Amino acid sequence: MIDEGQLRQALANVAESLARDRSVADVLHDLVDDATRVFDICGAGISMADAQGRLRSVTALSESIASLEMIEERTRQGPCHEVHDLGKPLRISDLRDHADRWPDLARAAEKAGVVAAAGVPLHIEDAEFGVLTLYDTRPRQWTDRQIEAAQLLADTTTGYIVYASAYREATEVVAQLEHALETRIIVEQAKGVLANERSISVDAALQILRRHARNHNAKLSVVAHAVVNLDLRP
Repeated sequence: MIDEGQLRQALANVAESLARDRSVADVLHDLVDDATRVFDICGAGISMADAQGRLRSVTALSESIASLEMIEERTRQGPCHEVHDLGKPLRISDLRDHADRWPDLARAAEKAGVVAAAGVPLHIEDAEFGVLTLYDTRPRQWTDRQIEAAQLLADTTTGYIVYASAYREATEVVAQLEHALETRIIVEQAKGVLANERSISVDAALQILRRHARNHNAKLSVVAHAVVNLDLRP
């Protein structure tokens, strides 16, 4: 199923980002949040190609999803790499059926309780920027409509990335994506600070950071930097 109302809101959020001049990293964070509500899934993640064309995990909804994305980054195997290599969507109803192809990923997914996955490319014309991957805790027959909606979200977000780069050359778009990778590091540090001080999970800490950033119309990276270096406590 698809929550059509949430889909319309997610697309509106991207359009609003144009007026607010939000960073690429923050828009990508919002995309994984929105995708979970649109498709009623356990999480989503985004991997982007770096300057060498290697897929790197940029953002994920939870630590369990982030761990799966990092395994794919390390092994260079899994749904997101197949989507990126082929440039077309991929549907996996049950990752357990692919244990021979992706043993590390299959083991980690089983431990995390993740069963199904689907991926769509983030691309504009011939330029491949990365992959949006959806995850669920149940075996799932991904419908054509779900894949179409996921691709619409991905295409709209990719369009924002290009627009935010003022239609510059692809190398300058990659520079923004590199910044998104750097943002991940400071956000991870801030999550650790809050989680340790408040004895909460890192997922709960991330939600606190995101909520503070949205409420104050601030970049997530700025809030995270303030937590780590300026003793901000949202």
